Amino acid sequence: MRLLVVLIILGSLVNCTPPNTTKLLDYEYFDVSNFAVNLLANQSKTGTSVQKIVSINGAEETKLIGQPDSSFWRIELAGLLAIDLNKPSLVDAYYIETGEQDGASNLLFDTYVAKDPESAVIKKLGIYYWQDKQEIRKIEFKAGSSNFLLKEEQDFTLWVNRYSGVLLIDSVKNSVHSQQFGKQVTHYTTATIVK
Repeated sequence: MRLLVVLIILGSLVNCTPPNTTKLLDYEYFDVSNFAVNLLANQSKTGTSVQKIVSINGAEETKLIGQPDSSFWRIELAGLLAIDLNKPSLVDAYYIETGEQDGASNLLFDTYVAKDPESAVIKKLGIYYWQDKQEIRKIEFKAGSSNFLLKEEQDFTLWVNRYSGVLLIDSVKNSVHSQQFGKQVTHYTTATIVK
């Protein structure tokens, strides 16, 4: 009798287990954060110096930094490292145009544009490449968030080039505009140029 009760309880537990609801995605957006991780690994080995230009509310300062380490590059690429368009919550969240010709260069590009820009953090993402997507030369994105107190917008551009068979950073530009109650509070721009 006890065995029958145990079997009934176990049987009911098995039946209460929800079915596997994991859906394999039938698409895959470009993996920006993985690209940034690989770029970080390459860049940290180069021993190059960089010129960093910082402008905050119009005041500008320039500094030469000799052989920045991986933590420096992790901060510079923080915006890229945070992008994950392949989250299940973002399924079908972007319009995608692929293989477009850039009028200002000989690069091709793919563009991801948020279908609902008001709620999306990443509003627009552009991936520029030379001939195929293994030869990325530029990544740019527009991001932003807002609430009743604060509105923040970010424009980010990364230029990459191939040196001795390895993709390395040429330059990074990051601009952030902050407004509080509709009035500009902060505007800062950083430009990092590899020497």
